[in-house]
Amino acid sequence: MRRARLGSHREALSIRRTDVREKNEKRTNKKKMRKQAIWIVPTLILGAVFSSYAGGTDASAPEAYEYSIASWNQQWRDENINLSKLWMDEHYGVTFNWVSTENQFEKLNVLMAAGDIPDILAMRMDVGRLTTYADQGVLGEIPMSMIREHMPDYVSLIDGFGDSRVWSYGEVDGRNMGLPIIAPSDFFRQGIAWNAQWLLNVGITSIPQTIDEFEAAFLKFRNEDPDQDGAKDTYAFSAPGAHEFAPEWGSQKKDFFEEIFGAFGSFPFEWVEKDGALVYGFTDPGTKEALALLADWYAQEIIDPEWVTEIPREVGVNDVAWKFANERNGYIAIYGGDDYEWDGGGHVNGKWHNAHPEHRKYFLKDASCWPECAGQYKYDVVAFTEIDPQRFAGEYHPYVNGEPPIGPRGDRGMMVKGTSPQYIAFGRQLADDEPRFTRLLEIYNEIATDRKRYYQAALGCFVDAPEATEACADWPVFEWVPFDSEFGDKFTNTDAWMTDSNKARREELGGNAAGGFSTNPWWVFATWYNVSRGESGQQRNLLYETHMTSNTVERALKVGLPSEAEYADVDKVLKEFFYKAILGTQSVDDWDTVVAKWRRNGGDVLTREANAWFDSVK
Repeated sequence: MRRARLGSHREALSIRRTDVREKNEKRTNKKKMRKQAIWIVPTLILGAVFSSYAGGTDASAPEAYEYSIASWNQQWRDENINLSKLWMDEHYGVTFNWVSTENQFEKLNVLMAAGDIPDILAMRMDVGRLTTYADQGVLGEIPMSMIREHMPDYVSLIDGFGDSRVWSYGEVDGRNMGLPIIAPSDFFRQGIAWNAQWLLNVGITSIPQTIDEFEAAFLKFRNEDPDQDGAKDTYAFSAPGAHEFAPEWGSQKKDFFEEIFGAFGSFPFEWVEKDGALVYGFTDPGTKEALALLADWYAQEIIDPEWVTEIPREVGVNDVAWKFANERNGYIAIYGGDDYEWDGGGHVNGKWHNAHPEHRKYFLKDASCWPECAGQYKYDVVAFTEIDPQRFAGEYHPYVNGEPPIGPRGDRGMMVKGTSPQYIAFGRQLADDEPRFTRLLEIYNEIATDRKRYYQAALGCFVDAPEATEACADWPVFEWVPFDSEFGDKFTNTDAWMTDSNKARREELGGNAAGGFSTNPWWVFATWYNVSRGESGQQRNLLYETHMTSNTVERALKVGLPSEAEYADVDKVLKEFFYKAILGTQSVDDWDTVVAKWRRNGGDVLTREANAWFDSVK
């Protein structure tokens, strides 16, 4: 999420803060000044499953409760002037007091060890950390009966993901200890893109589908001068070998060459279901087959020789995306789907438009004024998923999105997280105060499931909000506008807000109010958020619906294993072999010996634990 750019604007911001604080002091005739107020929006946007008090500021509501909350990045905000925080407090008639954690869990652990436990732990915890805190006795139980009574819409939302077992994933010793956070984006696979001009230049007029067609295209990319510069200086693809988790990468630790392994029905560093049991992917014979193929491709110079030291994802440097955009490689199969949506944003797309400015006509009204008019979009809402020389006759052809390859036995797919939740949890003291607890759950229920409430909590102030609050009186930042789409209305900044000369003030009150809104607002990611952006949202939806949700394999193991910490280095022998086998410095035939060593070093223990859990939730 974006940090407020105070810098040279510090003096202007200081003046505005003084004005706002003076207004706040007047408001505290009815309510004490919120000196330790908390901005709850990052929690809402990046994963806390927020629920509801459907009645807003109804006079019959319970007393004006206060809640202490620890959220992972709230220290970046000024809680005294943030519109989202002020709107939340005034609209719901409660006060959220900020517990500063600065370095996330480290300081939080110190606070809780001293008995200072926040009411709300909105830290996007994985199930391992949830279990640890539950075992330490700092968390309060959230009985399912309470959730179903006070969060009915939220329950329907979670059930709508189609995993009947999801509520059991957050249980510790039979007690439900957290609210699951499931992101619609967790059902989107990594993107795949081909340089369409290269395909045409080597005589290929349709996007490759099978693993054999992939190989044929890759060989042509290396050997038939696809960029037509007269030099043999091109490769098919690369991998981010310099990543700290290599040969996995990203926050979800995706396997390198994932789509190639998927064609053989396996993912090396994931647990996969085979014949009703969980098997570690590296131990499946399909992994050996895929490694042999990759080794052969490396020997034939299909894979960029720099893949072992390639930079994974960084702005302004020659990383994997830069090589694709600048046409050293003609194929790429990493990064999320929003990197490939042809709107001028995204990592791959941004670098592509820097290298090929003529393509800005697909998303700008006037491509000549970049970047000054970057917001003046027109958008070609077509998702580029087919090679169509007629449509682009006489001009350079854009890259196109593709599907994972079909393997020799019909296997195909890339791994997605799916219903593998993160969690928001609550302090044990809140569980002992049922009225205060249930009031909070009702608030969360509404925000998680009501479109306009979500955006008001995420962004703060809308012009036509029927229950406009004092906090929004001077700052009508957003307005709802009609949108010709099956998804209904969208929203936009008001002209007055956008033309305000005090950019620093806009950034502090509005930019921060939105926070990470433009990147993965989880509960509205797939539908409401995308279409709210107009034509670009339509384009993104087309891309996701046609590609990013197709040919996926959902992660089978949803929880951490009891012995993971004890055998934290068990994969070391597998990772070393992964590199050596592909580079040709060790025979792929040693796979059996390497797998046997992994089993002895703790792999058998983890396999038993994985299947014990799997059997318990069948």
